[in-house]
Amino acid sequence: MAAPAPLVDATVTRLMAEVPELGTVRRAAEFGALQRSNVAPQTPVAAFVLPGGLDAAAPSRASGAHDQDVARLVSVVLFLRGGDPAGDRLLDGLEALMGRIVEALAGWAPPGEMRDPFAFRRARTQPWVPGSFITEFTFASRDRLRVFT
Repeated sequence: MAAPAPLVDATVTRLMAEVPELGTVRRAAEFGALQRSNVAPQTPVAAFVLPGGLDAAAPSRASGAHDQDVARLVSVVLFLRGGDPAGDRLLDGLEALMGRIVEALAGWAPPGEMRDPFAFRRARTQPWVPGSFITEFTFASRDRLRVFT
């Protein structure tokens, strides 16, 4: 299984090419700094790509090896910021932007990767600071873990 950094980097590149309205897509370090400061990005739209961990199915030993399906997860965190304190104007364009992000990544696999294309798992939206919303998207790429013991 490949390291998460190339998967995150390829996802950033893909989003910037396919969803230009996101502007510069950032990585986990910048997202962490925002969380620590509890301040929304100063731009109307900001996106971050984070490694989302692993999700594993039950293992099998039928072949004499330890076989297990493992999904490598990637999260895309989207911030939308508006001028009104309730954030009502943000919701108008949220659905279309969410669709563009899903369309850019679902069914896509980074070039040269030996895993399945991304499958869209979920998106959750919630208020963050007054006048802004955060939506976290989760995508999964299935891989196979095989260990001979």
